[in-house]
Amino acid sequence: MTHSTPMVSDALLNGMEIDRPKDSVGSLSFSHDETSVVYTAEKLVEKSDEDPYAKFRYKPDLGEGLSGKRRPAPFIVRCDGSDATVSRIVTPDNLYLGQCIFSPSSKYTLFATAYELQPDWRLLGVKGCYNRPCGIWRIDIKPSEGSLDWQSTLKKLTPPELSCRSPRAVGDGLLWLAEASGGAHISTDVLHFAPNSRADNLTDVNTLVDVVERPRSDGFPGLYPAANLPSSFLLSIDSDSPTHIALHTAFGSRTVVTLVSFKGDIVVLDPGDTYSWAVLATDGESRIVCSRSTPAVPYEIVVADIRDVQNVSWKVVDQPAIDEDIATALASIKTQVIKIPGREPTETIVIQSSDTPGVPPCVLVPHGGPHGTTTTAFSAGTTAMVLEGYTLSLPNYTGSPGFGEASIQALLGNCGRLDVDDCIVSLEHLIELGIAEDGPGKLFVMGGSHGGFLTAHLIGQFPDKFTAASTRNPVISGGDTTTTDIPDWYYSEFGLPYPVRSSTQGSSASTTLTSKNPAPLMDSKTFEKLQAASPISYVDAVKTPLLLLIGLSDRRVAPSQGIEYYHALKARAQDKSRVDMLVFEGESHPLDGVETAKVCYEATRDWFAKAKAGVHLMLPFALWSAVGVLAVLSQAVEAQITVYGQTPLAHQTTALAEGEAPLPTLAAYDGMVLIPPPPPSPAVTAVAINVPREAANFPGLSIPHTGASFWGFSVEMSVITQTIGRNSTHIFPTFLNLMSNLVERAGSLMIRMGGNTQEYAKYTPDPFEDGRITQKEDSGTTQTTETPAVIYTIDLFYMAANISNLLPIRWFLGLPFNDTTVFHLDIAEHGQQILGDNLIALQAGNEPDLYGRHGKRIETYSPYDYNGELHRLFEVVDSNNLIPVKNKFIAPSISSSEWSPEQVWDTDFIPTFRDRLWALTVERYPNNNCFAQFGVGTYQDPQENFPMFLTHQTSVELLSSYLNSTRIAQEVPLPFIMFETNTASCGGFPGISQSYGAALWVLDYGFQMAHSNFSNALLHVGGQNVYYNPWISPPTNQSNFNEWTVGSVFYSTLVTAEAFGKSDTSRIVDLNSPSPFTPAYAIYERGTVSKFALFNFIDDPSGANNVNAAITISGGGVPGSVRVKYLLANSVSSKTNITWAGQTFGNNFEADGRLKGDLDIVTVQCDTTANVCNIPLRAPSFALVFMDTAAEANIGQATTTFATTAQTRIRNTATIDPAVLATSNGHSGLERAHLGSTSHGSVQSAASRQYDLAMVSTVVAVMSALMGGWFILSGLSSIQGRDGVSNVTAEIVYGQIPLGQTRSADNPQATTAAAYNDTLLTPPAVPSPAPATAFQIQVQRDAANTPGLSIPHNGGAFWGFSIEMSVISQVLGKNSTHLYVPFLNLMSNLIERAGGVMIRLGGNTQEFATLVPELPDGHTFGKEESGSNQTTKTPAVLYTMDMFYMMSNVSSMLNVKWFLGIPFNDSVNWRVQIAENGQQILGDNLLGLQVGNEPDFYQEFGRRTTYSPQAYYDEVGALIQVIDANPNIPVKNKLIGPSVATGPWTPELVWETGFIDTYKDRLYCLSVEHYPNNNCIAMYSPESGEAVDVQATFPSYLVHTAAVDLVSPYLNSASLAVAAGKPLIMFETNTASCGGFQGISDSYGAALWALDYGFQMAYGNFTHGLLHVGGQNVFYNPFTAPPTNQSTFNQWTVGSIFYSTIILAEAFGKTNTSRIVDLNANTGSIYTPAYAIYENDVLSKLALFNYVDDASGNSNLAVSISIPTAGVPASVRVKYLEADSVSQKQNITWAGQTFGGRFEVDGRFKGEENVTTIACDQTNNACTIPVRAPGFALVFFDSSDAALSIGQATQTFSTSAYTKGHNTATVDPAVLATSNGHSGSDRKSLGSTSEGSKTGSSVSSAQGGVTVSGWTQGLVVVMSALVGVQVLLRH
Repeated sequence: MTHSTPMVSDALLNGMEIDRPKDSVGSLSFSHDETSVVYTAEKLVEKSDEDPYAKFRYKPDLGEGLSGKRRPAPFIVRCDGSDATVSRIVTPDNLYLGQCIFSPSSKYTLFATAYELQPDWRLLGVKGCYNRPCGIWRIDIKPSEGSLDWQSTLKKLTPPELSCRSPRAVGDGLLWLAEASGGAHISTDVLHFAPNSRADNLTDVNTLVDVVERPRSDGFPGLYPAANLPSSFLLSIDSDSPTHIALHTAFGSRTVVTLVSFKGDIVVLDPGDTYSWAVLATDGESRIVCSRSTPAVPYEIVVADIRDVQNVSWKVVDQPAIDEDIATALASIKTQVIKIPGREPTETIVIQSSDTPGVPPCVLVPHGGPHGTTTTAFSAGTTAMVLEGYTLSLPNYTGSPGFGEASIQALLGNCGRLDVDDCIVSLEHLIELGIAEDGPGKLFVMGGSHGGFLTAHLIGQFPDKFTAASTRNPVISGGDTTTTDIPDWYYSEFGLPYPVRSSTQGSSASTTLTSKNPAPLMDSKTFEKLQAASPISYVDAVKTPLLLLIGLSDRRVAPSQGIEYYHALKARAQDKSRVDMLVFEGESHPLDGVETAKVCYEATRDWFAKAKAGVHLMLPFALWSAVGVLAVLSQAVEAQITVYGQTPLAHQTTALAEGEAPLPTLAAYDGMVLIPPPPPSPAVTAVAINVPREAANFPGLSIPHTGASFWGFSVEMSVITQTIGRNSTHIFPTFLNLMSNLVERAGSLMIRMGGNTQEYAKYTPDPFEDGRITQKEDSGTTQTTETPAVIYTIDLFYMAANISNLLPIRWFLGLPFNDTTVFHLDIAEHGQQILGDNLIALQAGNEPDLYGRHGKRIETYSPYDYNGELHRLFEVVDSNNLIPVKNKFIAPSISSSEWSPEQVWDTDFIPTFRDRLWALTVERYPNNNCFAQFGVGTYQDPQENFPMFLTHQTSVELLSSYLNSTRIAQEVPLPFIMFETNTASCGGFPGISQSYGAALWVLDYGFQMAHSNFSNALLHVGGQNVYYNPWISPPTNQSNFNEWTVGSVFYSTLVTAEAFGKSDTSRIVDLNSPSPFTPAYAIYERGTVSKFALFNFIDDPSGANNVNAAITISGGGVPGSVRVKYLLANSVSSKTNITWAGQTFGNNFEADGRLKGDLDIVTVQCDTTANVCNIPLRAPSFALVFMDTAAEANIGQATTTFATTAQTRIRNTATIDPAVLATSNGHSGLERAHLGSTSHGSVQSAASRQYDLAMVSTVVAVMSALMGGWFILSGLSSIQGRDGVSNVTAEIVYGQIPLGQTRSADNPQATTAAAYNDTLLTPPAVPSPAPATAFQIQVQRDAANTPGLSIPHNGGAFWGFSIEMSVISQVLGKNSTHLYVPFLNLMSNLIERAGGVMIRLGGNTQEFATLVPELPDGHTFGKEESGSNQTTKTPAVLYTMDMFYMMSNVSSMLNVKWFLGIPFNDSVNWRVQIAENGQQILGDNLLGLQVGNEPDFYQEFGRRTTYSPQAYYDEVGALIQVIDANPNIPVKNKLIGPSVATGPWTPELVWETGFIDTYKDRLYCLSVEHYPNNNCIAMYSPESGEAVDVQATFPSYLVHTAAVDLVSPYLNSASLAVAAGKPLIMFETNTASCGGFQGISDSYGAALWALDYGFQMAYGNFTHGLLHVGGQNVFYNPFTAPPTNQSTFNQWTVGSIFYSTIILAEAFGKTNTSRIVDLNANTGSIYTPAYAIYENDVLSKLALFNYVDDASGNSNLAVSISIPTAGVPASVRVKYLEADSVSQKQNITWAGQTFGGRFEVDGRFKGEENVTTIACDQTNNACTIPVRAPGFALVFFDSSDAALSIGQATQTFSTSAYTKGHNTATVDPAVLATSNGHSGSDRKSLGSTSEGSKTGSSVSSAQGGVTVSGWTQGLVVVMSALVGVQVLLRH
C-alpha cells in the first residue's frame, strides 16, 4: 500500500524519510513583512441546538495518520507591536486546506493546498499519496477587526487533471509540485513556476522540470521529492536574486541533492557514494544544510558551499554520539546497489556485515507502496538485522519511484505478477553471484503493507523457497476495501478505473460534490479479479512459517485481511506453531509506536532465529540416514527454482557508454582501469629479426602443432548454463558464433567441462523443472574456492553432442574424484555412449596436489597416493561394460603448487598408465587472487602486479619448469596439455584480467607454450564473478543474446588460431628478442617461414617507444610485400575498443559473437634489395605478419554464423520437450538410437539406420534448437511398402546449413498449386476512345477548402489481413516457438510505414473451431469434418492454447493487433474459450471478437434451417448474456458484427433490427465482408456450371468504377458508423471469393485494383480493410510460403497485392490525421483515377493511376498539378509502382525495390530505393508528373515526409545466406498444395478448403504403428527451420 516511507525504527522497511501526515496539511509561514504567521489547526466544531445529532454525525477525515482529526483550517497570528491576536480564516466545508503560505505581495492573501471531498462524500487518504484531488488555491482574506472569524474568497489556480501541492513563494512568483491526479499514488513530479502570482489567473506558468519517462542519458530519472518542499529552499549563486531551488529526490535507490535553476537546468550533487541525502535548509545564497546517512552511518548533519558544483566539499557539523562497540559493528557493514539484469530498471540494495562468516542467510525485504522506494538511508531496524548475521536484500522493483515514469506506469495492472517476478529474480541473481544461497535456513522474507502483499505472494507462489516470513499489515485480499482510506488503490493498482474528481481551474468553491459519476461499487466481477491477483489465491500452497503483525487501528489496510489470513493458514497447517500473529491495539498502519516498533523487530528476529535453528537441528539427524540424505538432496534439487522474466519489446537494454561498468559488483564487468607501467628507460625503438627461410636451417623449432586450435577452453561445470547454453534445446548463439570464428581459423576446437565443481558432480536421472541441465548444492568441501557441487542431467551430454553436430568441437569431461572408494562413473558412461568420438578424454583428478591442503584427503596425501587411486579407478573402469573405451584418460592435472611434475613422474606414473592415457596434463596460473575473493593467502595488489603481465620474462619463467615434462611427453609419445590456466586463479585480477595487456600476455604465453612443445592449452571460463572470462553472457538467465561481453583474452585465442593455422605443420620458435618488452616469434609451416608474431608491451602514447621491427630472411630473401594484421587498443589498461585487423566483437553487452566492422589488413612494402621488411609496432601493440599473401590472411568474420537479431536480445525461450528436441545426433524414440551419428558406439557411424515402423508408435521429427538459427534435424524418410509394413530410412536433413554440410536440392516445383499458377492473361486493348493523356488536377492546399474529405484515418495500416484459421501454421508459424521469418519481415515493412497492423485469424474455419488440450506431434492446429455444406467445404479447425501464445509472441516483437471469431455453429452451447483465452493471454493486443462470419449465408450453407437478420440479432443478444455471465471474459465491449457478405442480406436489413442502437456499447466496430466476384464453380464444383471466364473478366478490374461500385453500397452504413462513433471495417475481401482468379489475382493489375479499392474505401469512411489470405490452393494471397512444410525462408512468394498494402501504408502514414478525397480526375475517366491525401489539414500527397496497358508509350500520362493561392513547391518527389504490363506477375517494383520473384522472398526489400525528384514550374504553378501505361505514382509534396526515406524496414528478422536456394525436397503437390490444410482421419495434417479434399496426407496412425495408405512412396517428416532468429518464447 502507499505507506511507502517507513519509520526510522521500523525493522520491516528501509526507505526515504518519514512521510508524516502533517506534511500534507500542516502550515507554518511568515508573511513578507514578518508581522503575521499562518498555521493550520483543527477547526472547532461548535455546538448547535438546531442539530442534536451533530456529535454523532459522520464526518470524513483525511485518513491514515489523521484519523479522528477535524477539518483543518488556516489560522493567522498577528503581532502588531506588543499585542498578538489570532483569527480563523473561514473557508468552505468541502475544502480541506493545508500547506498554507503568505503571498509575497500581501499579508491578506494566502496560497494553500486544498483537498476536496468526492461525490460519495469521501475524502481519500492523503498520507503518502500525491495523486489526490487537490490543487493550489488562492485565499483572499477579508479582515474583520474584533472578530475571531475572517471571511475569505477562494479561487482554484491549477487544472483538475493535476494533483498540485507544496506552494512556495519566490519573489512575486509561485512555485509548486504537481503529479497526475488519480492512478499511481506516487508518480513523477512536475515542478511548476508562475513568475507573477499577483495575476488573477496563473496563465504564465513555466515547467522547470517535466515528467521523465525513462532516465535521461545523464541518469536523471525525474523528480520524486517528499510531500513538501523544504521551507528554506532558495539559492542565489553569484546573483542578487534566486537562481536555484534546492531539494532532494529519489535517484534510483538513493536520495540525492538536486539543484533546479529557474531556467530549468538540473544539477545533481551526487558524490557517487552510498549516502542518501535530505535537504534541510539553505541560507538563501550559496550554502546548503543537509542530513545524510547510510545503513552503516546514522544521520549526520552536513553543510557545504555549492558555488562550484563540480567541487562541493561537505563538512560534518553534527553527528550522533555512538559507543565504541556500536561504531565497530557499524564499520563492518557494507552496502552495495546491484542492478538486476533483464529486469530493468529493477535493482536491489544489499547490506551485509563483513563480520559474518561464510555466506549469511539472506532476508528479502520488498518495500511498500508499491510506489515507494527503498533507499540507502539509515534504518535502525535494518542495521540491527544485518548485525544479527543476515544479509538484507531490499529490491526496488518495477513501479518504484526514482527510475522514470514508465517504470511506475508499467506496474499498474500487473501487481502480483511483475513485482513478484522482480523480487524473486533479484533474489536468484544474488544466489548466482554467491551473495546468497538457496536451501533450508538460507532465505527469509519480510515486508509490510504492499511489501506484505509481496511477502504473502512469494511464500504462496514459491512455497519451498523461504525458511520463514514476517509480514506487517499486509494486503491479502484485494477485494476487501471496506475500511480502507484509499479504495482507489485497489482499483488503480490492479488496472481498473477509479474516477477522481477535482474542481475546475478558476472555481471559487469545490464542485466535486455535484459530479454525477460516482466511485465504482465492488461488484462480483471486480471482486473476483482483485481476489485472483491477491495472495489469498495462493493460501493453499503456503508452507513457509509466517509471523503476522497487525495494527488493529489500521486505516489503510483492513486488519481483518491479516486476521482472516491467519485463520486460513492455521486451518491448513499441520503444525499450528508455524503460523503466529501479534496484534497491537490502537496501532495504525506503520506500527510505529515505541513499544510496538521494538516488539515487531524482536518478534521478527526471534521468529527467524527459531526457524533457522529448527533447520539446523534437523540436518545432523538427516545426514545419518541414507534415506534422509536422499530426501535432503531431492528437496535441494527441487528448490533450485530459476524464474525468468520476459522482457517486453519496449524494454530493450540501453546501450552503455564506453568504459561504463553497469554492475560494479560483478567481476565480469569490473570497471577498474589500472595505470599503465611507465615506459622503460632507455626507450625501445627497434628490433632486428634475422631468420632462415627453411625450417631445416633453424634449430630449436617446436614440434608441429596439430589438431585443434591451440587455445581451447576449460569451462567451469557450474557455469555451463551461463556460458554455453541452458540445455540441449537452447544453445546460446553468441557462444556458437565465437566458437565458429575460432573453428574458421583453426579447423576444430577442444573444450573441457569441469574444474573444481566436477569433483563433486552428481548425476540425476530426473530432469530439472526449469529445464536447466545443471544445478548446485553445498558440497561441504573446504577447498579454496568453496565451490558448491554440481548436479547434472543426461541433457548435458546431448547439449555437447548438439554443439558437435554444428561445429567441429570435441570435449573433455572429468570424473568426480571426491570419493575414490565408490567411483561415480555416470559421466564416463553417458559421455562415451552419447558423445562417442566427440568425447576426447576423461580427466582423472583435478589438481590432486591440492587435495590435502583443501581437506579432500589427508594432509600427507602424496603422488603415490594419487597413483594408487588411479589403479583403483582403472580396475573399476575395466569391470564396467558401459565404458567401452578404456584408454581415453588424462592426468595428472597437478597445479604444481604442492607437487612438481617430476614428483609424479617419479612414481613410475607414465610407464604404469601410458596405455590408459590420451594426454599428460598440468594446470597452472601465474598468480592468484584468492585473498580478495575468499580470504585465503595474502593480498595481491592488482596495480603492483600489472607489470609482471607486460613482460616476456613472465611466460618464459612460468613454462621453464615444464620443459623436462614436455620432453618426456614427446618420448612416450603423448600430447602435453596445459589443462587449465588464465591470468590468476580465484577469478583473476580486477583491472588486469580483462585488459588489453592481458590479451598480449595470453598471446605471448600461448606462443611460448607452443615453443615449449605444449600441444594445447585451455583458458578457464567462470561465471559472472570472475574477471578473466574470454566471454560471458549478460548477468541474467534471461540472456539477451546480442548483449554478451567478450573479454580481451578471447582475441588472443583468435590470433593464435590464425598464427598456427590449419595445416598441422606449424612450428614455433622464440626469436629471443633482446628486450623483454618486445618479444617475437617465427612460425614455420610446411617447412618454410610463414608468419611472424611481434609484440610491443610498452605503453607510451607519446610514440617514443614505437618500434620498428626489421625482418631479414636468409636463404631466400624477403618478398616484395607482406600483409600485417594488428591487435590494437589505446593502452595496455584498455578494456574497450580492442580491435583485431580493424574488427571488434564490441564492448560490454554489445557482442553477439560475430566480428563487427571492416577487415583492415595492412600491406607493407619490403625492400628486396636490402632484404628487409620494416614492420611498425606502436606502443602498445601486436602484429601478425603474413609472409605469404595467400587468402589465409583474409579471414575476418567466420562464414558460418548463428544469426541473432534485435528480437533475440529480448527474448527468453520456452522449455521444449527434451524427448523431441534434445537429441543432438538424433537420439529419439525408445532406443535413443543415433540418426546419422558419428559417435563412438553408435549402431553405425554416419550411416542410416532403419526403423521398423510397425514397432514404433510414432515417427519423431528430431530437432535441436540452435539459438539464433533454429537448427532443425528433420527425419527425411523414404518409405517402401512391404507386406503392409513400411521401413523408414532416416538421415539428417538440415534447415540451416552448418559448415556446408547440407546437400543442395532443387527448388520446389508446384505449378499446379494456385498460389504458383503461371497463367498470363492478355492485357485489355487500349480503350477507344482513349482517355486524355495530358490533363490538369487542381487541388487546394488546405483541407478546410476541400469539400468531401473522408474522416481521418488512424490506427495503423489501412490494409490488414484476414488469415483463414486453418492456414495459420502455413502463414504465421508452426507454433509459438517457431514463427516464420518472412512473415515477420513483411509485417515489419508495413509497420515501419503505418505504425501497426491488424490481423484477423478466422474465416469460414472459425465457425466450427474447437479448443483441444493438445494435438499429436506438437501441432497447434488440426482438422476434422465439420459436417457443413458451405461453399468452401472447409473442415473444422482443432486448435490448442499455443495459438494464443503464437499471436502474443508476434505482438511482443511487432505492433500487431488481432481479431478472433467466436464459433457460431452452435448458438445453444456457446464455445467461448477463444474469448476467454484470447483476453487472458493477448490482453490489449486482442482488438475484438467477431460474432458470426457471413451470417447471411448460414441458411444457404445449412448452418441454420431458416435464418433472418432478426434471428442473427437475437443470437448476438444470447451470446452477450453468456459473455456477461462469464467472469473469464472481463472485457465485454469488444464484439464485431454483423460481418454480412451482402449476399442474401444487405447491411440495412441488419440495421433495421436495431442492431446498432442495441449493441453499440458492446461493439468494437461494425463490419462487413465482400468480394467483387467469385470463382466457386471452378474451385469446388466444376460439374455444376460454367466457370467464370477470367480473360473476359480481367478488364472489370482495370477501371476505377470497380472500386467505386464496390464501396457505394456501404456509404449509408459508413454514415451510421460515424454517427455511432464506431469504426467500419471491411472484414474480409480480395479479388474474388473461393480463392480468386488465375491470371488476375496475382497480377500487377490486381495490385492497381487493390490500391484503388483501398483509397476508395478510405474515401468512403471505412476505417480499415482486411485482405484475405489462404493456403497454397488460392490465387489471391498477398504472401505464400513455399509448397512444403519444410520451408526454407528465403523462398517465399509475395503476391502483387502485398505491394498495395505497403503503398497505402505510406500514403496514409502514421500521423492519424490523413483524410482522403477522390478527385474525379481527367473529367472522371475510369482509367486514370486520382486521390488527394491531406495530413494535419494540409495537402500531403497525390495518388495517380493509369490502368491503360500500352507498351508503345502513347498512353503514358502527363498530369499537371496546380495549387491555387499557395502555389506548388519548387519540386516534388515521386515513388512509382511499376511492372511491364497489367498481366505481369513478376518484376513488380515499388520505388525501384522488389521483394523478389517466386520462391525468392525473405520478406525484405531488395535493390536500391529510387525516389524521383520532379522540378515544378512555380511561375506557372504547375508540377507535371509522368505516369507510365500502366502505372501508379505517389506524389509527395513535403520533401521531409518520413515515407520518402522508408525502403526496407529498419527492424528486420535476419535469414542466413545459407538458406537461399536450398529447399530440401520436392513434395507431391497433392499433399502440399492444399490451401487450408486438409487432415486425415488422425487429424494430424492440414489440408485445404477444396471440396471433397478431406485428407491432404495419406499417412494415418494404425495399431501402434504407421501405415501408409495408397502405398505412398515417400513420407516426409518436415520441420521448419527458422533461420536467423529463434522465437522461442516462454509461454
